[in-house]
Amino acid sequence: MRFFRDLPIKWKLTLIILVTSATPLLLSCAAFVFYEFITMRQWMVRELQVQANIIGSNNLGNLTFHSVGLDTREDAAATLKSLQVNEHIIAAGILAQDETVLATYGTPQDLPPLPSEDAHFFERDKLLFFKSIVQDGERIGTIFIQSDLSPLYSRLQQYIGIVVLFVFGSFIVAFVLSAILQRLISKPILHLSGIATQVSEKEDFSMRAKKLHGDEVGDLIDAFNGMLSHIEQRDEELTSLARTLRESQEQLEDYSHNLEKRVEKRTQELQDKNKKLDEALQKVRETQNQIILQEKMASLGALTAGIAHEIKNPLNFVNNFAELSIELTQELRDELLHAHEDGSLGNMIENMQALVDDLERNAKKINEHGKRADSIVRSMLQHSRGRAGNYEMTDINALLAQALNLTYHGMRSQYLSFNIIMETSYDDTIGDVSVIPQDISRVFLNLINNGCFAAYQKQKSGEAPAHFMPKITVQSKNLNNQIEIRIRDNGTGIPDSLREKIFTPFFSTKPPGQGTGLGLSISYDIVVKGHEGALEIDTKEGEFTEFIVRLPKSKDDPANQ
Repeated sequence: MRFFRDLPIKWKLTLIILVTSATPLLLSCAAFVFYEFITMRQWMVRELQVQANIIGSNNLGNLTFHSVGLDTREDAAATLKSLQVNEHIIAAGILAQDETVLATYGTPQDLPPLPSEDAHFFERDKLLFFKSIVQDGERIGTIFIQSDLSPLYSRLQQYIGIVVLFVFGSFIVAFVLSAILQRLISKPILHLSGIATQVSEKEDFSMRAKKLHGDEVGDLIDAFNGMLSHIEQRDEELTSLARTLRESQEQLEDYSHNLEKRVEKRTQELQDKNKKLDEALQKVRETQNQIILQEKMASLGALTAGIAHEIKNPLNFVNNFAELSIELTQELRDELLHAHEDGSLGNMIENMQALVDDLERNAKKINEHGKRADSIVRSMLQHSRGRAGNYEMTDINALLAQALNLTYHGMRSQYLSFNIIMETSYDDTIGDVSVIPQDISRVFLNLINNGCFAAYQKQKSGEAPAHFMPKITVQSKNLNNQIEIRIRDNGTGIPDSLREKIFTPFFSTKPPGQGTGLGLSISYDIVVKGHEGALEIDTKEGEFTEFIVRLPKSKDDPANQ
C-alpha cells in the first residue's frame, strides 16, 4: 500500500483503470470456469448412469437365475466387456442382492459400504457410481462403476488456458487505453506541480499556472493562482514589515541599554519586597501558632467551670469528713476524761472502739475523695499543657462519662438557661483500650460540646417546635478489633455544601466569636493520624448531626518502640 502511495499520479491512474477493468473480467471468467466445472461433473455422472442402465437391463436374467442357484458369472462378465469402449472407466462390478460379487471388470479396489440407494461420490482422482438393479419394484442387485477424472481435468485446463489468454489480451488493451486516457487528468496536475516547484525554488510568486480544462483540476489551478496572488501580496507586506522591524530593532537596542539599569533597580525592589513577605509569613505562622494555643486555652476555659464543679464535690466531702473527725476526736477525749473520773474502763473501751471505727471510715473517705480531686487536677494539667502523652490502657466508657459530665457543667456555667437530655448506652464488653487518655478526652469534649451547643442554639433560634428539648446521645460499641463511639445531637445539622469543609482548620459553623474553627480539625488529627482510627460525620440539615469515632483496641506507644 505504501508503494502505491509513492507512485507518480499517472501510474496511479493507470493502475486504477487496470484494476477496475480487470477485476470484473476475472470474476466473470472465474464464474464461467466454475460453471463449466460443475456442468462437466454432471455430464460424467449422466454418462455413467446411461451405461449402468444398459448393463442393468442386460443382467436382469443373470441376477434372477443367480438367486435360484444357477451359475451366471460368465454371462454377467460378458455384459461388462461393453465398457471397453469408454477408456476412462477403470473398474466395474455387478453385485447380487446378498452383496455377492457376480462379475467384475478391470481392477476394482476395495469397495466402500454399499449405499441404501443410488449414489455417486467424487474423490480426488476418481468418480464412484452405484446403481440399483430393480425388477418388479424389488432391488435384486447393484452395479458399481469407477471412472477416472481425466476428462474433467482436461476440459478444465482448456478453459483455464482460454481464460488466461483472454485476460492477458484484455489487460494489454486496457493498459494501452489507460496510458492514453490518464493524460487527461495527469497532464494538468503535472503542469500544476511543475509550476509549484518553480515557485518554491525561485520564490517568484508572480508565476501562474495555465488552466487547461474546466473540471475540478481546473478549479484547483484557479485556487492555486489565487493563493499565489495572496502570497505575492503578503510577501510585499512582509517585506515592508521586515523593514519596519529592522528600524524597531535598532530602537530596541537603544532601549535595552537603559532597560538593564531599570531591571537592576526593579530586582532590588523585588528583593526588598520578598524580604518583607518572608517577615510577614513568619508573623502569620506565629499568629497561627498563637491561634492554635488560644483554641486549646479556650477549650480549657470552657471546661474550667465543669472541672471546678467536679473538684468541689470531693473537696466538700474532705472538708465535711475532716470536721466530723475533729468532733469525733473531741468526743474521744471527753470519753477518756469521763472514764478517768468515773473509773468505768469497760464502757470507755467500747466507746473508743466505735469512735476509732468512725475515724477510720472518715479517713478512708477523705483519702478517696482527695485522690479523686488529685486525678481531676492532673487531667486538667495534662489537657492544659497540650503535650504528647503516653498510650495507656483506658476505660473508654469512664472517659466518655467524665467528658459528658464536664461538658454539661461547663455549658451550665456559661448559659444559665441551658438544659439538655443526656442519653447514654455504654457497651460493657469493650474493656480497657490502649489510647492517649488526655488526647481522646479532648476529642470527646470537643464533639460533645459541639453537640450541646448546636442543640441549645436550635432551641434559642425559635425555629424549633414549642415542645423541642435539646438532646445528646452518647453510645459505645464493641466491634471485635476496634470500638465505635457515636455522639449524636438533635441540633441544627450541617448543610451538604459545608460537609467537605467541616474538618478544615479555622472553618467553623458557629456564630462569630463562638469558636476558632480548630476543634474538629484537632480532633480529626488525634483520631486519624495519632491513633490510626476514623472520624466520620452523618448529618441532615435542620434535624441532627452524628459523629462516629472508630479506634483500634490496641496500639503500641511510639515512645516505647
